[in-house]
Formats: sequence, C-alpha cells, structure tokens
Amino acid sequence: NLEPIAKEAERRGYKTTFTQNIEQKADIGIYCQHLCYPENSKFSVILLHDMTQGHNRWPNIWCAEHWNKFDVGIVPGKLWASLWSQCACQYYANPRYGTYELGYPKSDLADSIVLEQYAQKLRSEFNLKYSFSVLYAPSWEYDEKEDDFIRALATLNVNLLIKQADWSDSYSHIKENIIHMRTMHENKYDNVYYIETKENIMAALKLCDVVVSDESSVMIEALMFRKPSIAVIDWLIPDTIPSRRAIMPVDCVIKCKRVELREYVEKLFTDSSYYHSILQKGSQFFSNQGHVCQDIMDAIEYFTNKKADDGFL
Repeated sequence: NLEPIAKEAERRGYKTTFTQNIEQKADIGIYCQHLCYPENSKFSVILLHDMTQGHNRWPNIWCAEHWNKFDVGIVPGKLWASLWSQCACQYYANPRYGTYELGYPKSDLADSIVLEQYAQKLRSEFNLKYSFSVLYAPSWEYDEKEDDFIRALATLNVNLLIKQADWSDSYSHIKENIIHMRTMHENKYDNVYYIETKENIMAALKLCDVVVSDESSVMIEALMFRKPSIAVIDWLIPDTIPSRRAIMPVDCVIKCKRVELREYVEKLFTDSSYYHSILQKGSQFFSNQGHVCQDIMDAIEYFTNKKADDGFL
C-alpha cells in the first residue's frame, strides 16, 4: 500500500525505510495500521490500508483509530471523504494540518506500463488456456472455500486464478489451510493456475476479468481496473467464535450465495456489461488516480516547508 509513495519519495531524493517496528523513529513517518505511534516521527501521515476498514463502525472509524496525533490524514475517494466529514466535529478525527482526499496510492499503478508489461509476462508464463479469467482472492482461506470455487467453475471455459494472501506465521492455521487447498487442487485441472502468495495483488487484478472473494477489500480494488467482483456472502469468516458470514458493506460488489456462484460468473462471462451500473458506483472510492503519490509528496513537502507549491490543495 505504501510502496508507491516510497518510490515517489526516492525519486525526489529521500531515503526510505520499511520496518515492522511500529515505534521506529523517523523524520517523516507514513502509517496505515490500526494502532500507530506517530509521536516517534517529526512529521506524520496516516492513510487507510483497507477500503472497507472498520466497516462495523461506519461512519466513525475514528472513535477507535484516532487521527488527531498525526500531522496529515489522507482518504482515498469521495465515499471516505464523506465518512470523515460526518465525524469531523470530533477532535480525534482531525490531524493537525487537515485530512485530504488525495486518493489511494496503489491506484497510481493500475494503468501503468510497468504493471501491464509484468502482467503480460505472467500471462505468457502461465500459458493461460482461455481468454477469460476469474480470480479467487479470499480474505481468509477457511472451510474449504477454494474447493467450493474450483468445483463450481472448473468446467467453464475460463481460467481460474488462485491468489491467497501472504499470511504471517502467527496465523499458522490459515497458512495450513492454504497449503492443504493447493495440494488438493494443483495440477489436477488444466485451467487452474496458482499465483504465489508473495506476488503483488495488483498483478493478479491486472490479469483477471472478474474477482471472487468473501469480504476482501481486493474486490473494491478491482474497481481501479474497472472490473467487477462477486462476494459470496455465505462463506464463513473465522475471526469470531463461532465463525460469521462474510460482510460486504458497499453496493458496488455483486453479492450471491455459494450455490449461485456459477450462475453469476456465467452472466459476466457471456455479457461483461451485465453489471455496468454496479461498476459505475465504484467511482466513489478512488479519486485522483494516476497523481496520488505525487500529490501526497507535494503535501508532505508543503507542510514541512520544503516546497511552496500548494497545488495539491
């Protein structure tokens, strides 16, 4: 999420460092975690890491994730700007120098030549059998969802791309589920392809034509590429006891039950404009696409007195 900003900063001559130490000291600290310690930075910036972040508290995620200790806050688009505006009367929602609708850093990559070339390279390496690809990218691999996905769609004339998240060792049970599913399916079907967990999800989104998931923000990120997504709302999420059903709180994603998955994929396969109205709603999520990181760095330089240009405003 933050790598595109780092590359723009490096282009301008800054030294950048990524760290897992949330208390790392910095001249400029850029954060996107739930819990941050901006007091360790001389100047601090806070962004979202998830397009549906804290949806169970909407509109007010700031009651639990205070932004008032940061210098600048950045939201990705009109929907999040509206959520923030509804809470701006609360002191804890207000960074020192304001909150700005500068966009989502990853969106700068969506139409880049570099990503297009890399996706073409992957397409060639996979030697994809069909022209239409469906990407499975769940938030949690649990209750054999991957098996549901493959069994429902394997006999269609489509490529099935599997992209699991790169979980940390602290979620060993989820990692074991991912390994088990891959062992069960890999090399058993001539139209199933595995994208490695450490691969950038942007490459997977560039390759596919439609995304299938449970409640992952990846489905909203697909809108950066003007591609539809399907949320299977009766797939289970194991972050509660007992496990709960998936939640997708926005209306720019197609929602169905697992028994309907094939039907909805077939509709998109045969007529890509079938859900055009849903795609249109996606414009509320991403602003300033293609200029996000440039404007974020301009804002940082403006407020740290390194640059007088206030065009980002």
